[in-house]
Amino acid sequence: MPRVTRFDHQDAPTWAVVKTRLLAMPDGVCLTLAVDDDTSLIVLHVAVLGYLVTGCAEGDRDYFTLIERSLGDEPVTAFDGGNTNEYPRFAFVSELVLLKAVETFYLTGQRDDRCEWVLDKDAMY
Repeated sequence: MPRVTRFDHQDAPTWAVVKTRLLAMPDGVCLTLAVDDDTSLIVLHVAVLGYLVTGCAEGDRDYFTLIERSLGDEPVTAFDGGNTNEYPRFAFVSELVLLKAVETFYLTGQRDDRCEWVLDKDAMY
């Protein structure tokens, strides 16, 4: 039984629905996967950069951001739903990393420990 109970505004989504909607996200759109009121991941798609994935897993006291360090740390600018911010390039991950991390969260409510996560404040300049 998956741990995610809501995806955007849909209750009890299947992994197939979540994966399809993530990969079809238009530029600039955010979607939220929630286990409960305190446990969720927010995914922002920026077409030219990739996916910004931030959230709080079960038991976390802080928010974390998924990173793909191999992409480098040069500053990139992105509009994140109300603000224009500067991020290190590694904060926007590829589809492959996105799907691995989000599927684990979907199933367990936890951050995938095969992926690299940093405190949210360390993923923004």
